[in-house]
Amino acid sequence: MKRISHGADAKTSTVTAKDFSIKTHNPLFGYVLKDLKISSRNPATAFFFALPVLETVIVSFMIANFEALRASTLLVSTFMGGIFVLLMPIALLSAEGTGLEYTKTLPLNVNRIITSKTLISTLTYLPVPLVLLVMAFLKPLSSPLTIFIPFLVILAIASASIFEIQLFLSFVTKGKIAALIHDLKKLIVGVTTLTVPLAAYAAIFLVSFSHALAVLIMGGAAASELALAVYLLKRNKK
Repeated sequence: MKRISHGADAKTSTVTAKDFSIKTHNPLFGYVLKDLKISSRNPATAFFFALPVLETVIVSFMIANFEALRASTLLVSTFMGGIFVLLMPIALLSAEGTGLEYTKTLPLNVNRIITSKTLISTLTYLPVPLVLLVMAFLKPLSSPLTIFIPFLVILAIASASIFEIQLFLSFVTKGKIAALIHDLKKLIVGVTTLTVPLAAYAAIFLVSFSHALAVLIMGGAAASELALAVYLLKRNKK
């Protein structure tokens, strides 16, 4: 406790020190926590977290009427869930707003910003393959290998998120129309990244009728996209 007096008639003020604590985190983990806190305060952004879960519930009710879980059903369900998740990177960046410009001035590697939002977006997608996995135990599969479809798309979701965030950070837009067009470009890139592995599976299976070969090619396509995304991240350090 500290008392401060100035002259005979001066008022005495009392300042009481309060206990406080400082918690330190790994920079990446700390940035993830910061993103989650900002998102939770923004109703629009928080709504995006619920979209993939809502989609899986709808798909579950649809699949309940099927006698078997076919590859086409898994492809459509995975694509629908992935589309909702692709909105997450844009929502996270928009929620941060002008604070992002301040963050750029900090001694923080830009890759941590990208990786943080990519992790959140990818984790948001996880309910989709998990629900489909549960459904696979309840319904016969056209091929046991088809259950790999939603899990391989995790790689595509991570890649698409990185591409979208890279585009966001690389360009400065002025005006609402320019920002809308720029967001549309990011979504097109994200949807294309998501579609390539799924389209590869469908094309290879229609030609070969082999689920094993189709899964292999799909995995190769998704891994190639992720390799390209990681390469772009490494270039940021230069």
